[in-house]
This record gives sequence, C-alpha cells and structure tokens, in this order.
Amino acid sequence: MSPTERKQKAGGNKMMLPPFLESEKSLKKLKIKDKIIERRGTTLYKVSNGTKTFALKIAHQASLENDATLQILAEAKLLNDNPNICQGLLVEFGTTQGIDWSLLNWIDGPSATDLGKNLREQKHFQAYEFSKIFMQMAQSLMPAHQLGILHGDLQPTHFLGFENSCKLIDWGLAPSIIAGTYRGGLTHYTAPEVAAQLIDRDEAEYKVTAEIYSLAAVFFTLCNGVVPMNYGIHGNEEPRNTKLEAIAGYRRNHTKTSSNALTRLIEMGLSKNPSERFQSLEDFWGALNALREH
Repeated sequence: MSPTERKQKAGGNKMMLPPFLESEKSLKKLKIKDKIIERRGTTLYKVSNGTKTFALKIAHQASLENDATLQILAEAKLLNDNPNICQGLLVEFGTTQGIDWSLLNWIDGPSATDLGKNLREQKHFQAYEFSKIFMQMAQSLMPAHQLGILHGDLQPTHFLGFENSCKLIDWGLAPSIIAGTYRGGLTHYTAPEVAAQLIDRDEAEYKVTAEIYSLAAVFFTLCNGVVPMNYGIHGNEEPRNTKLEAIAGYRRNHTKTSSNALTRLIEMGLSKNPSERFQSLEDFWGALNALREH
C-alpha cells in the first residue's frame, strides 16, 4: 500500500491531493471536496482550505503533450497577464515536478444551463428574463473583447454565478486563437465557417463574428433546450465530423420563442454569413438592452 493509499484509508476514503503537490506550501493545506471532472488529460477538483473553496486543475503526467494539458498553464498565464478578463478568478498557478496546475476561486451560484431550464419550465416564456440573463453573459465577455481577446469555447456551463455577477470561466482555448492554432471548442456552438475550416485542415481562423455566432448559439440552447443544428438520426451522439458537416451545411433547428424581437436577435447572431451577424459584442449587447427596455 502506497503512502497516499494509507492516508486515504486512515481518512475514511477521503480523496487526497496528489503527493507531488504536497511540496507546494500554498496547496499543502487544501483538502479535496469532490472530483468534478476528469477528461482530455486533465482533472478538475473542488478543494477547500477550511474557510474558502477553490477549483484545482491538474494535468495528467501521462498526457503532458496533450493540447488540453498544455491549456492549463496557457489559461493561467492569460488570466495573470490580463486580470480584467475575469476579475478574481485566478489565485495561483505553477509547474511542479514537470506537471502544470492552476488554482482558481470557486464560483458559487447557478450556471446558465440551470437558469435556462428553470425559465423554460415556466408556463409563459419569459423574454424579459432571458434578455436580462443574456445581457449578463455578454457583459462577462466584454472585458476580453475590449482587449481583442476571444474566448473560443462558449457554452452554457461556462457562465456561472448569476446571483452576484456572471463569470465566464475556462479560457484555455483563448491562447490558441492568439497563436493561430485554434482547433475548435465544444462542437455544438461552432460557427459554420469555422466548422468548414476544421473539416478541411483541423485548424481554423477564429474571428469576432465567430464568437458572436457561438454566443447566439448558447442563447438558442437556453431558450429551446436543444442545440441550433440538426445532426441527424443519432443527434448529439453523432461523431464530431458529422456534427461539423451539419454545421458547415447549416442544417438548422428553428428558434422557438414567444417574442418575435428576441427570436430576430438570436437568428441574426446565428446567420450563416458572418457579415450578416452583429459585428461586435457591443452591438449585440446594445440590441439586447434595447429589447429589455421595451
């Protein structure tokens, strides 16, 4: 039995931090509360020092050349160099024994997924409430866009903390956009022109108008409970390339809201032609604000 296994047995099967992190004084006192997700070469833990809760991202030692593991340090450096992107998110980051890790403040409150589900379950479609939420989401992205930085992986679960102010998390793909090595975020929210490029060469140029599409696609999902594109008989279970082909071919599901004005805004953001979308986040936010005021 390893020392770590002996500690876990003595602690009643409590999860312990990986031993290599015990050399980091700032992490030594952290206790794991939950393993949130493990995928693509990284693990995300919910941890606590007894008074505060944090998110701890750790790369897998066996996957150090995996793009996802490299994103941990790239995201942390981006947030460190541009703190206004998401104020108060990053706490600390480093590389210990060759493995990257980052510590971030835990964001309490519901996600956009939770809010969308709650609003859809109401008897009457709440266009005003949706537009209010959408404005908070757009506002959380605004500081980055004002610096010329794009997120690249917008999805409902990345918008958190609406009870206070909305926070946009998971900036790991933003550095790849800057470097010109973008390989796509979650497929559902990929713009058609980006999907076409990914099919051809597995990399794509990602512009502001592609991010506008992604944000509108997230809005679509929150209003409708489904993604914007129709992937075929197996739906979300279809392979990634099949989904990309459906997006590039613009095989759409239709927006269904009881507000014609909100429907028009979402449809404009989802236009197949980038030139027909909102050309800036400020324009999109302004249109949402005008809708809310009426």
